[in-house]
This record gives sequence, C-alpha cells and structure tokens, in this order.
Amino acid sequence: MSMRLESLSESGGGEDTLTAGRKLRKLDHTIIKSQVEYGALYTETVPVLNLPIEILCQIFAAAQDASQIHRVSKHPFVEVIISHVCRGWRSIALSFLLLWSTFQHDSTWGQADRQSGNRLNVYLERSSSHLLDLYFRLFKSMLESTLPHVARWRQFFWISNGYDSKLDFRDRLCRLEAPNLEYLSLGPATLYPGTFLRDTPKLCYLRMDTPCPSQYFRLLSNITVLQIEHHPESDRSRLGSWNDFLEILALPLLSSLSIVGQHFNKPKSQHSSNIIMKNLKHLRHGEENNLFGHFFPFLSAPLLETLVLCDLNSHSLDLVDREPFYMLRSLTVICCPYLFLNLAAITPSVTHLTLLNLSPLNCIIEWFDKDGNKLWAKLKVLTGIYDGISISRFGFYLEFARMMANPNLIIRTCPSIIKQWARGSKIEQLQAMCLVEEIPVGSQEIPWPPGADVPVENDYFALNYYLVNLGDRAV
Repeated sequence: MSMRLESLSESGGGEDTLTAGRKLRKLDHTIIKSQVEYGALYTETVPVLNLPIEILCQIFAAAQDASQIHRVSKHPFVEVIISHVCRGWRSIALSFLLLWSTFQHDSTWGQADRQSGNRLNVYLERSSSHLLDLYFRLFKSMLESTLPHVARWRQFFWISNGYDSKLDFRDRLCRLEAPNLEYLSLGPATLYPGTFLRDTPKLCYLRMDTPCPSQYFRLLSNITVLQIEHHPESDRSRLGSWNDFLEILALPLLSSLSIVGQHFNKPKSQHSSNIIMKNLKHLRHGEENNLFGHFFPFLSAPLLETLVLCDLNSHSLDLVDREPFYMLRSLTVICCPYLFLNLAAITPSVTHLTLLNLSPLNCIIEWFDKDGNKLWAKLKVLTGIYDGISISRFGFYLEFARMMANPNLIIRTCPSIIKQWARGSKIEQLQAMCLVEEIPVGSQEIPWPPGADVPVENDYFALNYYLVNLGDRAV
C-alpha cells in the first residue's frame, strides 16, 4: 500500500492522496477480516480438521478394519484413499505405521502380481519397524519379499488352491526366527518337516492342512487355538499315530481345538483311561475318522462351553455313563442322527442348540429322560434346518415347543421355511407357544473360536452351505 501512496504523492495528489490512503487501509482491513472469517467458517463446517492426531489415527485404523471385513475386489484400499484426501491427512497417514502394517493380496480379485508386488514393497517400507499382518490367497511369488521381515511377522495367513501349495524354501526357512509370530494359517499347504521357523515363542493360533500334523509339534508348545483341516493329499501311510493324537490333546494351554478329516490312526486296543483337558473351552470335530468314539467318551473337560460335531455316524457310541459337561452352553449337531440322542443326556446346561440336517429325526418321544425330567431346561434358542420337505418338519417344532413349555423360547430357521409355514397357515400355532425368528443374514460366517480376534477363513463348518442349499431346496 505504501508504494501506491508514494505514486500518488509524486503526481501531486495532496489531500486526495490522504483520502485514497484511508480507503486503501480500510479495504485491506476488510480483506484481512474476510479471510479470517472465511477460515473460521471453513474450519467450523469441517470439524474433523480440528480433531487431535491421535483421534484421527484411531478413525483411520477403524476404517481399515471395517474394509478388511467387508472387502470387495473393485474397492480401493482404504489406507490409500485416506492418504490421498489432503496434504494434512497424507502426512498423518504416512507417519501412522499401523496403517501400512496390514497387507492383503487375493489373486482371485484379478490383481496383477507385479502391481501387488510393488504395493507390498511400499507397505513394507512405510510400516518401518511395526509388526506385520499378512494375508495371501493363491500366491507364492511374493513370499520371498516378506522373508527379510520375518522377525516382524505377527499374523501370517496363506490360502492356496491346492495345486501350488508347497512352500519349499529349505535353505532359508530353516534359519529364520519369528519371535513375534502369533497367528499362522496355512491351507492347504505342505511344509517340509524341519524347514519352517526355528523360534516361535509367541505362536498361539495355528491352522494347518497337513497329512501328518505330528511333524510340526515343535510349533505347538504355546498353542491355545489349534485347527487341523482335511488335506486333499492325506493317505493312511502318512497318518500320525494314536500317541501323536494324545500328545496334541495333552497340550497344556490348548483352549480351542478343531479337527476335520483323518489325520491319526485309531489305537490298536480300546482306550480306557481319562483324557484330561483342563483348559479346553471350544471343541469341533468333523468327518468320521474312527477317532471320536475312542477319545470323546473319556474326555474330561470341565470348562467346555462350545461343542460342534459334523458328519459323525457313531451308531453304538454309549455316553450315558460318562460325566456331563455342566459348563457347555452351545451345542451344534450337523448330520449326526445317531449321536444326537446320546449327547442330549450329557449336555444339561445348553442354552443355544443348533440342529442341521438330522433327517430322519425320530427322537420326539426321547425329549424326556427315564425319570421324567425335561432335558435342556435352560434352553433359550433352537436353530434348526432340515433336508427334505420342510412342511413335514413343522410337527417337530410344534412338539418341541409344547414340551419345552417356555413362551420365551426362540425357534429360528431359514426364511424360506417360515414363508412356507405362513402360506399354510400353520405358523400361528407355533407362535402361540414360542417366538419364531428368521436366521439372521450373514450368520453363516461364524468365527472360530467364539470371541477370538482372528480373521474369518474358509471353513469346513461354515453354515453357509446348509443355509443356502438346504433352505433354498425346501422352497
């Protein structure tokens, strides 16, 4: 403004110069005031810009967690979106190591391996010293990029297609140490014995699809969650021994055990001594493998809360004389018609009962024991889906509700069955005795074990197959 005043003075403006100066100062003041008001108004209308950095980082982390749960292939990665909003957010995001410590790659999304490999290298650099959570599906080529960072592995999940499933890095993996590895999931995969990770003191969660799990016992010392899945290459010549199986059951910290398929040979003589698992809370067992009848009648698990059984055709299994599981609250029985009656007598405290495909169901008259006492007196929710014509199963639900005599009992089944009952004007009879609900959408993905902070994976026990196929077939 002084330069403009000097120019006016040289031209001999005099009094006009002073007037012009006052006007210019007034205009400058008005401009500055307007800029301040604009800035204040802009900040006021976007309050997120005033949040402390710590709060913003928590929001970023929550958004990333949500995107990983509901990942859709065409959606960009949320951490990338956050880092491109504005300069302020980008600066915070690039300095927030946690945001870049989780990497996911799924070849089924159509991602180019080269592009994803470049993205992996960026994430490894930006995460600096932070522990890593790595999830790969149908991949092997990028594994080598992560090996120099194996000391930072916290979670490592790899799901192959079964054709490219052998991890053979014997020259390097046998020398690697993973002191921070807590969660390891490989399926289906073959780890050559003695070639993977020497030191895993923090490993507490292990899922593996392997024909002989006993080869990897050195990984199990601190395991609390163990999931052994069916392996497509398993054969009897590579099965573990009965003693190997007992060694797994004897793991001192094991609280959740899930076994599918045939991995161990049955004992040469009938087992007769108690199998004590003091910390076991959740047990799943699937597919007939000749072991269930040898260990379950002798299992002592005073803390057992959840029991899930699938495809077990034990005709002659006698469980009447064994001690009940008094702490067991959730019981799921899938395709085990002959075992079901025996289980009823040893699970008196069940509050949530799920019955899937128990056809033929001929146990209506068995709901009362020999003394006339009602079984499952604490039951709150019955979830049931049956193969075949749903209308013929309505009598089971009706009789069940009548015998339970609890108006607060909730009976859940798939929407198609409920619609068919409604069309037949039968549902009112059932609603007069209990509450009828549809199975919630999305409940087919049930995390295992209950309450565990681990990603939901492809699961043999997932209810999706039964909900979709059996429910739709009943329409």
